[in-house]
Amino acid sequence: MLIKGMIDNGWFLHNTFIGMPSGLDIHDFPITDNFHLLFVKLISLFFPDPATAMNIYYLLTFPLTTITSLFVFRYFKFSYATSILGSLLFTFLPYHLFRGEAHIFLSAYYLIPLMVMVILLLFRNGAFVFKYDEEKKNNLRLNFRDHKFIIVICLCILIGSAGVYYAFFGCFLLLVAGISGTISRKKLYPLLASGILVSIISITLLVNIAPSILYTYKCGKNMGIPKRSSADAEIYGMKITQMILPIDGHRISYFYNLKKTYNQTPNRPLINENFSSSLGAIGSLGFFILIGWLFYKSSKDFNSELKISLGILNASAVFLGTIGGLGTLFALLFSPQIRAYNRISVYIAFFSFFAVVIFLEEYYHKHIKSIKRKVLFYLFLAVLLTIGLLDQTTKYFVPDYASIKADYFSDADFVSKIEASVLKNAMIFQLPYVAFPESWPVYKIADYEHFKGYLHSKTLRWSYGAIRGREDDKWQKMVSKLPIDELIETISAAGFRGIYLDRYGFEDMGAELETKLSNLLETRPIISLDKRLVFFEIPEYKYIKKSIQKVQEFKVKKRLIQEDIDDYYSAKVNLNLRAGSIDLLECDRDLQKIQIISVIHAAGWAFDPKIKKPAKFVVILDNG
Repeated sequence: MLIKGMIDNGWFLHNTFIGMPSGLDIHDFPITDNFHLLFVKLISLFFPDPATAMNIYYLLTFPLTTITSLFVFRYFKFSYATSILGSLLFTFLPYHLFRGEAHIFLSAYYLIPLMVMVILLLFRNGAFVFKYDEEKKNNLRLNFRDHKFIIVICLCILIGSAGVYYAFFGCFLLLVAGISGTISRKKLYPLLASGILVSIISITLLVNIAPSILYTYKCGKNMGIPKRSSADAEIYGMKITQMILPIDGHRISYFYNLKKTYNQTPNRPLINENFSSSLGAIGSLGFFILIGWLFYKSSKDFNSELKISLGILNASAVFLGTIGGLGTLFALLFSPQIRAYNRISVYIAFFSFFAVVIFLEEYYHKHIKSIKRKVLFYLFLAVLLTIGLLDQTTKYFVPDYASIKADYFSDADFVSKIEASVLKNAMIFQLPYVAFPESWPVYKIADYEHFKGYLHSKTLRWSYGAIRGREDDKWQKMVSKLPIDELIETISAAGFRGIYLDRYGFEDMGAELETKLSNLLETRPIISLDKRLVFFEIPEYKYIKKSIQKVQEFKVKKRLIQEDIDDYYSAKVNLNLRAGSIDLLECDRDLQKIQIISVIHAAGWAFDPKIKKPAKFVVILDNG
C-alpha cells in the first residue's frame, strides 16, 4: 500500500485513493523508512508498476547484503574465500526469508554490516571522529577533514532513515562501544565519539518523523490509535532458544519434528515473530564461539581485540533483546514504542558469522600451508556453504505461486469490471468495516486485505484506509452500523457510487446483506471469479433525487447536537427529507450557504474544527 500510494501520489504521507471520503493521512503512524522508500521511488521511475517495483527492491536486498557484508569482512583483511562464506550465509538468514515482502524494509538489512563496521572502529579507538591538537593538551576537535569521519556521518544518516529498529539497536551498540572504550583506555573520547554518532542518528530519526510531529501539533493527538504497552517488549522479545533451534519446516525430519514439538507444546509462552530469529547451525556455532571469547583471551592473537569487541557486542545485544532484559526496562522506564526486540537477532547473526569467519581464517593461517591442503580447505568451505544454505532454507519458503496467481488474477478481473461500470474517480464503500491499521481479523478477513481493491485499481477511490481514531474512520464506523437503507442513503449523499463486500467478513458469507442490497438497489452485483468479492453499483438514488428536486431551500429543523460535533465534525446537520437525511455537509464559517454540485456528491468534506455554529443553512441545489 505504501509503495503504490507513493507512486500514485508522489509520496506516501497522503493518499487520495484510500480512506475516503477525505483520503489517508499516515502522519499518526510515524514512518522512518524514507531511505528505503526513496530507493523504491527511484526504481518506480523505470518500473512504474508497484508490484514490480517492490519485487525488484526485495530481490536487490540479497546482492546488496552480500556486497556490504563482503566489504566489511575484506576491510578487516579476511580472505575472499571465508568472507564470501560469511556474506552469503548472512544474506540467506531465515530472518530474511521469513520476513520477505510482508516486512520488506526489515528484509532490507544490508546497512547493518556497515553499521557494525563503524561500531568496531569505535571499539578500536574512535580517533577518526576527533582531531587532537598537540599544542593544547586534552583539546579534541571534530575531524571533518578526515574522509573516514565524513563517510561515517553519511552512514549514520542512512541508518537513521532506514527504520527505527535497526537505528535504535545501532545506537545502543554504539554506546556499548563508547563505554567499553572509555573504560579500557581510561579516556573520555570514545564515549564522546559514540555520543556524537548516536546524536547524528537520533537527529536524523527526528527529521524523518518531523511531518508526524507537526501534524500532531496541528491536529491534536489521535487517541484512537493502538497503544503500545511495556509488556510488548517481553511478548515480542528475543528467545535464545528460538535462535539456536532449527528453522520451522527444516529439511531434515528430526529437526523438523524437534522444532514442531517446541512450537506446539501446550502452554509454551511467547511464540510469535521471534520464530524467525533462527541462526542456523553455522550461525549458532558462531554464537557459542562469541560466548567463549568472553572467557578466553589471548594477547598473542592478532585478532584478540576484534574477538573481545564482538563478544561484548554479542552479549550486550542478548541482554537488550532477550525476554525480561534491558529492552523491557527501557520500555518500562522510557518508551514502549520499541517493542519487537527479537529483531536485534539480525545484528547477533552478523556477529556470529563474523566469529565463524575469524575462526576459519585463523585455522587457515595456522594449519594450511601446502597447496594440497589449500585445495581441500576451499572444497571444505564450498561444502560448508552448501550445508549452511540448505540448513537455513526450506521448501516452505517457496510460496504457493499457483494459488497466489489465481487470487491475483481473480482480484484484478473483479476490480477491472468495477472500473468499467462506474465513473472515473468514483468512491467505493467497503464492507464490513475494518479498522486501519493493526486490526484483529474480522471473521476470515485478515488485516489489510481490504486493500485488494486499491492495489488493482487505477482510478477508483476506496473507503478502507482511514486512520482509526480520526474523523473519517469514526464516520465510516458509524455509517456501517446503520440499517442498510439508511447506509445507502448516507454514503450516496457523501459521494460513494458503489458498495464492495468481502464475503469472508460475514458469518453467513454476506448472504443476508446481499439479498437486502439486491432488493433495494434493484441491480445485479459483480462477483469475483473466486466468488469471494461482490460489488453493487449505487444508481442515482431516484426517490431521494426526486425529493430533492422538489425543494429549493431548506431550513435546518434539528439543532446541532454538541456530543455529535465531537465525533462527526462540528458542522453536522440533518436535513429533514422524506427519504432520509444527508449528513456532514461542507460549511464555510463565514458563509450561510452551501453549494451542492450534484446530488451524489453532496458532501464536500472540507471541515474546520473551529467552525462557529450557524443559526441556519440555506441549501442551493444545482441540478445541472
